[in-house]
Amino acid sequence: AAAEAKAATETFEYDFIVNVLSDHNFGPAIFSIEMDGVMPTVDQFTVYDTQYRSECNNYRAPNGKCDGQVGFTDDDPNTQTVWEVSKAPVGTKLFTIRTTKKVSQLKMTTAAPQHSPGWIIKEDGVELIKETVNRGKGTNWQPTYTYDFDEARTEAAAEAKAAAKANPLAETMNDLGGGWVRVRHIPSGKKWHPSLDQLAGTDTYGSSNDDSAPWSIKFDTAVPGYDQFLFASGDGEYWLAATTDAVNGETYRDTPRDVISSSLNPEPHQVRWYNPPTAPASPWVTLRDHHDRRGRLAIYVGGSGTFEAGHSEIVQNNGGADVYIRKSSNKASVDVNPFADSAALKTAVDNCLTAVPSGLDC
Repeated sequence: AAAEAKAATETFEYDFIVNVLSDHNFGPAIFSIEMDGVMPTVDQFTVYDTQYRSECNNYRAPNGKCDGQVGFTDDDPNTQTVWEVSKAPVGTKLFTIRTTKKVSQLKMTTAAPQHSPGWIIKEDGVELIKETVNRGKGTNWQPTYTYDFDEARTEAAAEAKAAAKANPLAETMNDLGGGWVRVRHIPSGKKWHPSLDQLAGTDTYGSSNDDSAPWSIKFDTAVPGYDQFLFASGDGEYWLAATTDAVNGETYRDTPRDVISSSLNPEPHQVRWYNPPTAPASPWVTLRDHHDRRGRLAIYVGGSGTFEAGHSEIVQNNGGADVYIRKSSNKASVDVNPFADSAALKTAVDNCLTAVPSGLDC
């Protein structure tokens, strides 16, 4: 019953926007619209642009007039509405039709091809149909044009799927919790990031509006309190997420570091990296261990490093590389327990009992 009630109150809005002007200055000129074989009623229409050349014209009537109604919104297939083309420029939303069900197919009958613009039709604000040309200069009377909304939805879904497959990073970011902000970029090439700040985010260079060259912005300005990194190839095929503590919270050499998830292993795991104190181009973040015989697959290197031959595959072959940061939502819960292990907890309790013998304040 609840589902039926929701279906009864659900509405869909279809906006009709001029995208390409019609060829004749008497246009657009519309006789009727059908949605899934039914003509919408007058109360389903909202007409925004009323700069009509003729609000209602009945070519069968003696004087052609049909006053008191908007021709294309009534249920008479012989009445039409005509707009002045000069008063309905590109971008003009002429009207909206509201329905209680999602429309599969729409048919529009106009006066002639020359009176038929190229439309953008939106469904609930989302572009469904976009015509990049009008219907031409033809004069054949009352053509009917069919718009297959189901086919348009299928094509849109396929395009979205192809885009996600072409660069899966958006889906990856969503899976990792969202909120990621890109702060450092290197285009495709043989060299890595020119920064020498050991990934502290203090080096700034280039323009974040120009991906053809390296750029970097201040990390803590972009995301105050950030605590996670996401390193990714430009095409999104390779990526690795880790906490700031794991990446550059301390110096280390060939040491296992915690990884939240990566394109090679979606589960938490460890990879051996380098972040020596005397190397400003570090940390050297890799998908595999630094000395893995299969190749380390570097995902972050500073100092314009080439990382020796054979280890610049990602930046060279996968559209460059980017650094993203975010402030995780679970940071507070991680910090609630300040004791790394039971021994630290026991020591803290013993110290408290020594200071306050009753133990009531411990």
